[in-house]
Amino acid sequence: MAFPPSPTPRLARQLAEQEALLAGQNLVGPEHLLVALASRDLEPGPTALGAFGLTANLLRVALHELFDQALARPIGRLGFSVLAERAFYNAELFAASESSPVAQRHLLAGVLSVDSQNVTRMLSKLGTSAGAIQRVLGLGPVPVRRGPEPTTTPIVSETVSTTSSTALATRLDDLNDRVDQLTNLVEDLLAR
Repeated sequence: MAFPPSPTPRLARQLAEQEALLAGQNLVGPEHLLVALASRDLEPGPTALGAFGLTANLLRVALHELFDQALARPIGRLGFSVLAERAFYNAELFAASESSPVAQRHLLAGVLSVDSQNVTRMLSKLGTSAGAIQRVLGLGPVPVRRGPEPTTTPIVSETVSTTSSTALATRLDDLNDRVDQLTNLVEDLLAR
């Protein structure tokens, strides 16, 4: 049964992008999506994260502690990491297994299913684990999709298929330019 597109994944995507920008990063990962999923803007009322006392603010602090904020600044365009894409894809599988549209709990199960080291470190710092939250969600392992796996995540297919590779290419170009600048500077200093 096909369902009309749920606004939840789109809003989660927008909130995760905001979290990445706040963290000074241009690649949205599962850790940014985790913070977004704790947001009351996404889904008011009790959530599996709330059952563990995890709020958006607590998760945001844990996220910012993972990265050196003095060095963090976005480079190029914003994109989604492969793990973030996989989290959205798995969320669709969880929702399809229940014959329902994608909801916050499916997105959370998707984030917890991708084995992100950053998510694991954030949750550990806050005294819990992905496994504990997964047990509260009660969704089990990622369901198996029948037929071929799509090459892009259907929920975010309009931008994810090219955004991640474009953002990565842009970042690599920027890094190569910086290496060239530093090489020239070192050569100038050595010539003096």
